[in-house]
Amino acid sequence: MVQEGEFKDLLHLSFLGDKGIDYALETSPDLIDWTLRSVFTNSEGLTDFIIQSDADQPRLFYRTQAKNP
Repeated sequence: MVQEGEFKDLLHLSFLGDKGIDYALETSPDLIDWTLRSVFTNSEGLTDFIIQSDADQPRLFYRTQAKNP
């Protein structure tokens, strides 16, 4: 059973990319300055992230970049 508000402030991201490639997940408040959030190997082709929203950042952009293309 899901409690009311249990998923409040959670963000679900899905990423489709090449299998076996390392990717960086980065965030930015302004699309200029980027901060590394995570590095992962895409082992399935489709990767899902569940991320806790940051109350201090009402707007946050996300991107992924291949680390070893």
